[in-house]
Amino acid sequence: MIIVGGCVFGLGMQTLNLYSCDFFHFTGTDNSLGIWYIDDGSSEGCDLDAPYLAVSADTAESLSLVATARSAAVLSMIFGAVAGMLVLWEWLFCALPCASCLEGLAFTAASVCGLGVYLIWGIRECGDLKDDLADDEDGNVGEYVSPFLPEGIPTGTKCEWGPGATYNLLAVISFFGAGILLCFAPKPEPLCK
Repeated sequence: MIIVGGCVFGLGMQTLNLYSCDFFHFTGTDNSLGIWYIDDGSSEGCDLDAPYLAVSADTAESLSLVATARSAAVLSMIFGAVAGMLVLWEWLFCALPCASCLEGLAFTAASVCGLGVYLIWGIRECGDLKDDLADDEDGNVGEYVSPFLPEGIPTGTKCEWGPGATYNLLAVISFFGAGILLCFAPKPEPLCK
């Protein structure tokens, strides 16, 4: 029952994450970016169709990272739901062959995909090592190291953690915890034989 509750909690947190406008905030602005929504700081609130406007159109890597983070969030929810349904089915009706392995794999996949959502921090607008070193107070480090650094090493220094990122982290912890609990919990007898 606790494992199923953990799945429901994880799915609830992922749902809050998906509908959140603020996975992270851009430092020094009122703008924030969610997995599906963006808040440009206006009084109108969130906009569904504008997430790609937060990243510059010429930055293909940023668009790819946003799409990958979205896919990871949806896959995490699917894997978490499948794991929860398998555990619930086994608890209510009958023991399935190799169910522990399938449930464990689904919980692991839900956790890993949930962590994949954080790839969105790699967008160029969240900071680039070459730019960050060039922007230091003295400019000394960037002056000497910058020519040798490749482009596109993300740092995330221009983005701040938001509630959506917390929701996602709670979901990952919930799925991971349910998977660990599954390993140590005794096999229940089905309620409806």
